[in-house]
Amino acid sequence: MEIKTLTYFLAVAQEQSISKAAEKVHLTQPALSRQLQMLESEIGVKLFERGKKTLLTEEGRFLRNRAEQIIALEEITREELSMRDKNIIGNINISCTEIEASGALEKLAEEFRQTHPMVSFDINFENTTRTKEYLSRGKTDLALFQEPVETNNYEIIRLDIKRKWGLLMRADDKLSQLESISRQKARTLPLIIPERQETQNMIANWLDSDISHLQTIATYNLFISSYLVSTHKGYSVTVSGIAGILDPAQFKFIPFSPVLETNTFICWDRNRQLDRATMSFIEFLKGKYEL
Repeated sequence: MEIKTLTYFLAVAQEQSISKAAEKVHLTQPALSRQLQMLESEIGVKLFERGKKTLLTEEGRFLRNRAEQIIALEEITREELSMRDKNIIGNINISCTEIEASGALEKLAEEFRQTHPMVSFDINFENTTRTKEYLSRGKTDLALFQEPVETNNYEIIRLDIKRKWGLLMRADDKLSQLESISRQKARTLPLIIPERQETQNMIANWLDSDISHLQTIATYNLFISSYLVSTHKGYSVTVSGIAGILDPAQFKFIPFSPVLETNTFICWDRNRQLDRATMSFIEFLKGKYEL
C-alpha cells in the first residue's frame, strides 16, 4: 500500500466521483479505476459502493481515516527532516478531566519543552462531556481522561498513571480508621457518585448492585462535593488522587477492597488533522509509553 495509492483513494472519497478525482490527480479514468481495484484486491475488502456517486463503504470510511493520518504523518516527517535544525513553534491546548494526573502531564510538557522551547501549553480543566465536545469541535487539541470513557472516536495513549477508587470522608469519621471499604459496607452508606453513566456502571458492577438500589444522595461532574462530605451528609466515591488537593486534617480517602483501579489516558480526535507541534508531542508520548 503506497502513499500515492492512498492519495488517489482519498481523492475519490472526497470527490465521490472517479472522473472528477481522475482530473484532480492527473490520471485517466481507467488508470484510476485500476489503481482502486488493485488497492481493494491488496487489502481484501470492498472500499466503494459504485452508483451515481462513488460512496465509501464502512471499510472505506475506516481506511479514509487511517489514510489521512498516514499522509499527514508522512508530511510532518518530511517537514521535520527538512527542518530538523529549526525549532518547532506552536501552542498545544489540552483539556483535563483528571486533576491529580495533570501534575504528571505538566512534567511531560516541561520535558518536551527542553528540546522544543518554542512550544507552549495551555492546560485547562473541564468535565468529560464538555471535553468531548471541545475535541469534536476542534477547540482543544488533546484531552486527558480517567477511565472509563468511550473511546471509539479517539486515538489514545495510555499513561502510566493508575488510580484506586474508594470513598472520601471526613478525617474524624468512624470509618476513617479502616484500611479499606468492602462492597458490603459501601452498599449500606449514603453515597455521592459521579454523574457520568460509564462511571456509574463501573461502580455498580464493582458493588455487584444496580445503581438504583444504592443510597445515592447526590452526583458530581468534576470536583467532589466536599461540602456534603464535610457535613456528614455522605461519602464521595472518587479516585485516590483527589484527596491530595484537600486538607488532610479534614478529609481522608479509604480505598475499596477488592481493589477497583482505572488508568489515565491522553487522546485526540482521529478525524482531525493536528498541527506539527501537537503531532510532535504525540510522538514524544508514544516514545515514552508505547515501547
